[in-house]
Amino acid sequence: MLKLEMAGAIRTAGWFATLEVPAEGGSWRADVMASSTDGSRRKNMAWEAQLSPITVDDIAARTDRYAKIGIRVCWVHPGARPPQWITAVPAVRVRAPQERNEPWVVDDGLAGFVYRSGRWKFQEEPLASRFHEVACPRIDQKHGKCF
Repeated sequence: MLKLEMAGAIRTAGWFATLEVPAEGGSWRADVMASSTDGSRRKNMAWEAQLSPITVDDIAARTDRYAKIGIRVCWVHPGARPPQWITAVPAVRVRAPQERNEPWVVDDGLAGFVYRSGRWKFQEEPLASRFHEVACPRIDQKHGKCF
């Protein structure tokens, strides 16, 4: 279910999403691979639903494996508590909706600085509305393109 939600969020943001994409040699498989529809964004970004326990060292090694071949990755954890690795790799924690027609919500991994109170505050946002910011952290303001 989470993989389908990630793919839907990717498509809502205007990217292609393909589920269960294997490496060329077959040594690993990305849960969901996002790729640009217009070629103006970086080539690919993997989205991994991390449902089972994993050590910080193991998830960092898997993240490095992606980086070595030029693929960015975001790990998505649906648990109630943040895993130990949430701050060690690009990651968000999500919460499933309570009602069928509600969206999945990113409830950890997004924060904003509240100037009035002088502190950081975690923000909850629908998964679909946050995909573009994670996939495209820097935008060329003149051309509106990701780089």
